[in-house]
Amino acid sequence: METLQKEAQDVAKEVAQADDTMQEVDAVTEDYVPLANMASRIYFALDSLPTIHFLYQFSLQQFMHILFAVIQKSERLNGIPKTNHEARRLCLTEELFDKIYDFGARGLLGDHQPLFAMRLAQIRKHDDEKFERLFAHLMRSSSILEPKLYPQLLAGKLSKSQCATIEELEHVHEFQGLVTSMQDEEARWLTFMEHPTAETVTPEPWLQNDPDLSPDLNQLMKAIVVRILRPDRLIFAARLLIGMVLGDAAVNQSQLDLDATVETGTTARSPLLLVSAPGYDASVMVD
Repeated sequence: METLQKEAQDVAKEVAQADDTMQEVDAVTEDYVPLANMASRIYFALDSLPTIHFLYQFSLQQFMHILFAVIQKSERLNGIPKTNHEARRLCLTEELFDKIYDFGARGLLGDHQPLFAMRLAQIRKHDDEKFERLFAHLMRSSSILEPKLYPQLLAGKLSKSQCATIEELEHVHEFQGLVTSMQDEEARWLTFMEHPTAETVTPEPWLQNDPDLSPDLNQLMKAIVVRILRPDRLIFAARLLIGMVLGDAAVNQSQLDLDATVETGTTARSPLLLVSAPGYDASVMVD
């Protein structure tokens, strides 16, 4: 009887330990759910690239190869204690976006690389409700046909469509006071309109209402204004936003190391397709 009681106690102890282990596994799994969701969105972003150009083909096998390389071969990740789940998740997230952008952008035309980077930036900030909501305005055109601001705003330098978009943007909570700023600080806004690098001198009237606005949200709002008033400088404003969200590696891509690409990035079953952009001869890089 004593033996049975002792065995029952041992079994109960092991069951309790198993329950504790499962709770820990569930907690750790929950920590990595946001990363898993990001990875899923990244893959579908890659999978949709053929709608831009027929040569942009990325398979699930390629994506999984990059994902497992980040998880298994990251020297930075190996230096973080396995008990520090927050730091490890942040490391995995940053390295995944770096590797995916470096991998994907190499096969894109120069004009399409910022689009891909902006999509990754949107995915990276998907859990930020305010960023996601404002990002939609970066891509949206006005639905107002007859703006009330036209033509007096900024000494009549704005087109009818620009006035319509500004008038509609004024109704967004974060941009309240935008028109008033244009009227009260007209000289500053006119300087912005004529500046050769307008993205660096964009007025920021919204900071008066929200001085603690995060740098990436502030840059997103500046990019929205640049798109409306100085669309010729949008690509440069977008690069500043991409750098803040994804890091400098996304805007200062290093030169392609073809030797390393062949040795570590391909196998005998994955042939390379080399496509030269118009005006460039890459044959000297191929031995």
